[in-house]
Amino acid sequence: MPPPEPYQVIDANGVSLTTGSFSSPAHRISIGPEQGGVSFSAHYESGVRNWRYSTFGALVKEQKPHSNLQWVSVTVMGASGTFLRTAAGPYVRFDGDGELSTSDVYTALDGSVATFNSRVDAVVPYNANAGAIATLTRPTGEVVTYHYSVKPGTSRIGRLQSVTNNHGYQIHLQYASNAADNDWQRLVKATALNNAVDPCAPTALSCTFTQSWPSLTFAQVSPAPNTVEQTVTDVLGRTTRYVLINGLLYHIRRPSQPNLDTLDISYTTYPALSQNVRVATVSNGAGAWSYWMEEPPTNDPYYYELTTRITDPLNNQTHVEVSSTDEEPATDYRIVRVASVTDPLNQKTAYGYSNAYRLQSVTRPAGDVSEYGYSDRGELSAIFNKAKPGSGLSDISLIATFSTGCPGNPALCNRPLTVTDARGGVTD
Repeated sequence: MPPPEPYQVIDANGVSLTTGSFSSPAHRISIGPEQGGVSFSAHYESGVRNWRYSTFGALVKEQKPHSNLQWVSVTVMGASGTFLRTAAGPYVRFDGDGELSTSDVYTALDGSVATFNSRVDAVVPYNANAGAIATLTRPTGEVVTYHYSVKPGTSRIGRLQSVTNNHGYQIHLQYASNAADNDWQRLVKATALNNAVDPCAPTALSCTFTQSWPSLTFAQVSPAPNTVEQTVTDVLGRTTRYVLINGLLYHIRRPSQPNLDTLDISYTTYPALSQNVRVATVSNGAGAWSYWMEEPPTNDPYYYELTTRITDPLNNQTHVEVSSTDEEPATDYRIVRVASVTDPLNQKTAYGYSNAYRLQSVTRPAGDVSEYGYSDRGELSAIFNKAKPGSGLSDISLIATFSTGCPGNPALCNRPLTVTDARGGVTD
């Protein structure tokens, strides 16, 4: 069944329309087939003022003051889920999908099972106070293992040294320093290789290869106070340059134009957000886009909607309404979703959500509607496409059933037993 298509909260310029953060285009390498190989990607995100890597996985736990609720965040395969737990009870999904057992084993929607290494509780530069991802077992039988080295002089601060799988592929990471200094966590190279050709110990700090493998090389200089120029170079020698000021990304120079910045970003501060910095403009040399984001109310109500306005180089405006819900006040965690989008022609598309905050409906400007149903796990179980009123077209539906054996048997997760179409035809 085709999944629903929610409005993309990160636009074509890399701007998050819900947070105002900027994300650079990702650099990627991979080795092996799509099913059974390994990959690595990196992009810079101004919201955290650091690089984000696709290989990061972590379990974060926080006990909220004056409450018996434990808030738990799981990050696996680039996606995050949030769970709540009361005293010794089970984890209850709060935002996102999948299940988390009381033994801290996470089963993703597709049946992939992640375990965490509680002996590594800080994976620099991000938090992993309850453990860094240790293994990821896919329903196909592939096992991905994450290997860490510990910072000298500490016992629990770790950095990811490599990622391997049981098909013989590896992502090896090399850092600027192996001493206990600030460069210990600065990545300088990521290499995707086949261990059958070039053996490389999973925890080796560096390896010598007999051939050229897909790689990304990271370098940086500081030409002025609070300013850092970083470069990313692929195995073909193509270099992308980034200019950071106080951790915010202001300029990108792509390989196609090595002597000219191809993207410029400016920012503004929002006093009501404790000086939270958000994107104000993005320019690509041919034109500039401006962004205005409504500030949230200072009294922090249970529910509110805010407007994000995007003005393109031709002065056309798109308005995005963003909803924010404080579903569990004890956690201070707000669930944020796109409520509607109005294009420059004043055509509005509205998005509705279930009690579990999954996309439930999309109402388009012409009046046609798509509605979605889900299993308790979050598997897409029904699609109802309702035709535009007065069009004379028939409604279309697809209904799926799922096994109750998931997550006990991960191979059954997110795999329909039957699919029934609008004419009553059943596909097993």
